[in-house]
Amino acid sequence: MAALFNKFKCALKKGKDQDGFTLVEVIVALFIISIITGVVIHSTTMALNTSQINQAKTVALNIVNEEIEKIRAMDYQDIGLTGSDPEGILEAQVNTEDGYRVNYNIGWADDAQNYKQISVSAYKQPMVEEVKVITLVFPAVVSTGDEQLNQHPAPYGLYIDRGYDDETVILQWNAPDTDSVVTGYNIYRDYELIGTSLNTGYIDNPETGIIYIYFVTAVYEDGVESGPSEIQST
Repeated sequence: MAALFNKFKCALKKGKDQDGFTLVEVIVALFIISIITGVVIHSTTMALNTSQINQAKTVALNIVNEEIEKIRAMDYQDIGLTGSDPEGILEAQVNTEDGYRVNYNIGWADDAQNYKQISVSAYKQPMVEEVKVITLVFPAVVSTGDEQLNQHPAPYGLYIDRGYDDETVILQWNAPDTDSVVTGYNIYRDYELIGTSLNTGYIDNPETGIIYIYFVTAVYEDGVESGPSEIQST
């Protein structure tokens, strides 16, 4: 644009010694300048809008993740919507002080009602669409007795990772903190026994595109199977 203004200025100066610009030339030059100015203003406005949208989405994602963590820390029986199934203490929608609309959707993740699926979303203008996170929560495992729990503790620190090709699920865990002899481990997927391991690792190859839950138990020398480790999902 600066080059065009300089050219226009030089032409005006030259016009003093000659015949100068005609009215048509002046109108054409002003028209071109107005187009370029409009393009610059539009680009600047679009950049500002994009920045505002991205900032709003970042805040919305933080809100959603914080709400997910709060729900995970709740008592399992309280996780649900008021007047819904599963029944709980959460409202379907709340508004934050910053003007974000937060929606909750909680339902059973399986027909047997073994665990719950949680969906939390957040939205605020000028966002184009809401930010949503979906996760699973599981009931705490109840011990069959303090004596057995102490004598046959469960594995702990279960960690799950998807393989690079998303076709494998890699499980790793820590051996129970005990002096008793552990002869092996049982691996459960969706509450069904799928395999055993002699060490603290296992590789599963389930169908892709499906969310699974896993836990591991320890089998002791006296034949007793421990309670489950933490329950984790893919």
